[in-house]
Amino acid sequence: MPIKRLPKARIHDCYVALQSLLRGDKTMAPIVFAEDERRGFRVPYAWGHDACQVIINNLTPTSEATFSFALIAHLAAEITEACVLDSPASLGGDVKIGEGGLFEVIVAGTGVTTGNGGTPNADESEASTAVAVKRRTAGPAIGASW
Repeated sequence: MPIKRLPKARIHDCYVALQSLLRGDKTMAPIVFAEDERRGFRVPYAWGHDACQVIINNLTPTSEATFSFALIAHLAAEITEACVLDSPASLGGDVKIGEGGLFEVIVAGTGVTTGNGGTPNADESEASTAVAVKRRTAGPAIGASW
C-alpha cells in the first residue's frame, strides 16, 4: 500500500486565508464557539484559500468557549510562521485555544493546487487535517507558548 502524503500549505495562500478571518465588524468581539449553532458560532469551520486552510475545531462535542476571530488569526499567523514559512515540510500545525484547551486552531494544506483561489469549507477540510504535525499549547489569553 503506498504511503499517503499530507498536502503542503503554501505561505501566500495561508496569508490570504488569514485575511478572511479579519474581515467584518466583529473581528475583536468575544464570540461563543460551539458545535451547536444555537449556542454560538458553529465549529468545526475552515477559512481557506487554494492550498491553505485555517480551521477552528472543538475537541469534544459539548465544548463551548468564548474568544475572538482576532485571537484565532493571531494564533494561526504564529502557526503559519513556525510550521509553513520556517519549516521545509510546510505541512502546518495546530495549537490549543480556550479555557482548558478544548478547541484548536489548525493551519494545514488542502491538496488544492489549481491556483484559482478555491475555498474549502469545514466538511471538505477535515480529511486533510487528520494528522497534526507540530503541537503547541496556548492559554485562554492572547499568545501561544512557543
